[in-house]
Amino acid sequence: MDIEKQIQIRSTTRVLQLITAALVAGLLTFAGFVLFFNDDKQQYDEGSLPVITIIASCIAMMAIVAAKLVPSLVQRHTRRNIIEGNRINNNVSGEQATAMGDLKLVAGSYLTTKIVGLAILEGASFMNLMAYWLEQEAISLILVTGLLLTMLFKFPSTWQVGTWIKDELKMIVASRALRD
Repeated sequence: MDIEKQIQIRSTTRVLQLITAALVAGLLTFAGFVLFFNDDKQQYDEGSLPVITIIASCIAMMAIVAAKLVPSLVQRHTRRNIIEGNRINNNVSGEQATAMGDLKLVAGSYLTTKIVGLAILEGASFMNLMAYWLEQEAISLILVTGLLLTMLFKFPSTWQVGTWIKDELKMIVASRALRD
C-alpha cells in the first residue's frame, strides 16, 4: 500500500504541475500579446473614469478571497462524502478497498481544489489584462503580476502533495472513528 500511495502522490503532483504550468503559460502568452500589441493610447477620454479597470481591480480582490474560500468548501464537501462512504469501489474488498479508494478520492480532491483555485486566479488575471489593454492603467498590470505570483507560489511539490494527502487521510480515519 505504501508503494501505491507514493505512486498516487507522484502522479497527482505531475498532473497538477502540468496544469499549473499550462495555466501560467497561457496567461503569460496573452500578457505578451497585450504588451507587444499595445498602442499606448487610452481607449477612453482623459477626464473619464477607467470603469473597466475599476471592475477588474474589484474582481482581482474578490478572486484572491475566492481562490482560498471556494477550494476549501469543495475540500470539506469531498471529505464529508468520503467519511460517509459516498463512493463506488467494487474492484477491491475489505479494509484495503477503503484505504485505496480513500487515497484515490483524496488525491482527486486535491487536484480539484487546486485547479479551482488556480482557475479563479487565472480568470481575474485575464480580466485585468483586458482592462490594461483597453485603458492602459498600470494598476491592472500590478494586479496581474500579483495574481501571477500567487499562482506560481501554488506550484506543487511532491512533498506538499504528499503531506496534504497524508494529513487528509488521517483526518478521514479520525473522523470515521469518532462517528462510529
